[in-house]
Amino acid sequence: MRLPSLPAVRRCHPAPGTQPALVLVASLVLSLASAGALAEPAAEPGGQQTAPPTVEAPAARERPIPDEAAAPQQDVTPEQKERRAAQDDAEIERLAEQVKQLLPQTSEQRRAMLQQFPDMFALGLLKLEKTRLAVGQQPATADSRQQALRNLKEASLIYEALQKGQRPPMAEHGCLERAYIALNDMSPQPYILYVPDSYDGTEPFGLLVFLHGYSPDLNKLNWQELMYSPSLETLASRTRCIALLPYGRGNTDFQGVGEDDVLRAIKEVKRHYKVDEDRVFLSGISMGGMGALTIGAHYPDQFAALIVIAGRGDFYLWKGIERGSLPAFEARLADSEFGAELVPNYRNLPCVLVHGLEDIVMPIAQSERMYALLTEQGFQATFVKVPGATHWTWDILLGAPEVAKCLEQNRRRTDPQRITFRTYSLKYSRAYWAEVRDIEDWGKPAELACELTEGGTALTIQTTNIAALRVRPPASLTKAGAPLRVTWNGNAATAKQADDGWLELGANDAAAKGLVKTPGLCGPIREALGGPFIMVCDGEVQGESRQQMLEGAVDWARYAQAAPVMLPAEKIPPEAMQRGNLVLYGTPETNRLIGQIAPALPIGLGRGQYKVGDRTYDASKYGLSMIYPNPLAPNRFVVINSAVPWGRQLPGNHKYDMLPDFIIFADAKSEDQAEANKFVCAGFFDQHWRLSQASTWYAPEAPAEQAPVAAPDE
Repeated sequence: MRLPSLPAVRRCHPAPGTQPALVLVASLVLSLASAGALAEPAAEPGGQQTAPPTVEAPAARERPIPDEAAAPQQDVTPEQKERRAAQDDAEIERLAEQVKQLLPQTSEQRRAMLQQFPDMFALGLLKLEKTRLAVGQQPATADSRQQALRNLKEASLIYEALQKGQRPPMAEHGCLERAYIALNDMSPQPYILYVPDSYDGTEPFGLLVFLHGYSPDLNKLNWQELMYSPSLETLASRTRCIALLPYGRGNTDFQGVGEDDVLRAIKEVKRHYKVDEDRVFLSGISMGGMGALTIGAHYPDQFAALIVIAGRGDFYLWKGIERGSLPAFEARLADSEFGAELVPNYRNLPCVLVHGLEDIVMPIAQSERMYALLTEQGFQATFVKVPGATHWTWDILLGAPEVAKCLEQNRRRTDPQRITFRTYSLKYSRAYWAEVRDIEDWGKPAELACELTEGGTALTIQTTNIAALRVRPPASLTKAGAPLRVTWNGNAATAKQADDGWLELGANDAAAKGLVKTPGLCGPIREALGGPFIMVCDGEVQGESRQQMLEGAVDWARYAQAAPVMLPAEKIPPEAMQRGNLVLYGTPETNRLIGQIAPALPIGLGRGQYKVGDRTYDASKYGLSMIYPNPLAPNRFVVINSAVPWGRQLPGNHKYDMLPDFIIFADAKSEDQAEANKFVCAGFFDQHWRLSQASTWYAPEAPAEQAPVAAPDE
């Protein structure tokens, strides 16, 4: 079952007289989303999404759809306006019925349509979702009705072609809206492209990825109007780049599923267009500038340069708190997502920092801080202070000469002689020709430095908090036929050559028996929501487990702007566990699946208590959230959410920021400004998914406080 009345729907209440249209359009959206769930291929466990089949680039122009909203308004009296509104509402219902007839009627038809034209299937679903948002605007206006009509007409054209087994005619150049189906919740996710007229597919173009800023009311209907700057067109055309604007699930700070969206959108563009792999640039403004710093640090070998405009790179400077003042697990989670704590990763990644001198929204101290950290290490960084520019004058900021110069001159560095890399998770384990395989203490950063010397015959490795790694020095930097002498932390080391050519050092826990953390299965809790997942309840309709699940579904919709897949425990077949992660709500007594797997979990739960090592906690006072490999399907995650729901007082776009591998918490917000609940026990499991005293933290117990009303998103 799916929950139709989630915030993405609720925040756009049906306008008077349009309820039938809204209900019909919403049913179409859910119908196609269910179709996607039947047909889309599975993703890697808890990690990157598997891409749909390759589709040839479009070869025809889109058929123009008249923009009736742009026509001169002839209604001059309230009666005429009311009559026009009624006509539009009737036309919306007629078109919705027409689209309904064009949708595939069987699972086989849905599967064939999705597999043959996955991007167009997604775009049609996006058009229906935008129609729902337009119809649901309150109060309804002539413009909102025209938006609904326009998107319905476009959906009709798309599904009419797909029914015939044809690719809909689409534009080749200019500003283009495209979409894909996200594999975690089967939702359509949009992205915007600008393809210069000079692109003809005969030679590769660069790719300029631009991450948007924050807006509290951002949704799939209005985001292009709010976040697209024509300045990107000028810049892309001048530098022979295609411009890409990922949606990033709205206001996620481009973390978690927001980051996944950026990487998936890049893959989609590379699938449909000829992109120069060495000219992929990651840029962004404000929240997007923060995202550029974070994603660039996580994947430094994927980009030619970063262009950060009025970006936030320092968490502690943002929050106004001292380093070392947070609980260790919160600091570890924050540090893994902010550029100021990931500086070693920018060694071979040029950064251009741009900031307007009249910006009163983002303090210039953020850019000054990042520039100082980069230049102190001798890294390539440029700081551009733009006179007269505010936070909103994107044309001036993007027009800074240093921005175009960066795009024209930089190329990705694929084989640097020296690598430095800091990571907090095996999800981000590789940089260039070095990869971390085993982290000793998951509560601390893992760091490595690798350098080839002596004409490529010597490799020096320095690591902290790393038990195993592997390297593959590029042939361009080594001496053919000569042995490679390896020194690791001052000692001579013998590397074992694997079948794939990589040189392995340290214990290879990935091949060990039992549970082992891997890049696709390592936590923290939000990683279960990055791959296909199902929310699962049990018991009566009004029972505790079901109510907790519905609250969790609302949280997801506020955060990710999509409805999750939900099922009762009795409807979960064994094969579903193999295909996706399970997010379970309740206790062993209220959810049969939790009862089935509880004996295999490292944290005891049931009979009104939680047990962590030799400590017990009262489940009537505290909630529990934890992630663990599913004992019934060890290659997938299971998340347990018991008793008090997490984050009732947290802003929706920061709901999952401070969830480690496990946490026992009160129904009260912490006072440390880190967007978390007060905790009594929290931590990260070790490399073998066991409790570890080194990465488990405790706080004094206190009576739970009454939860205040949630603060607005920030």
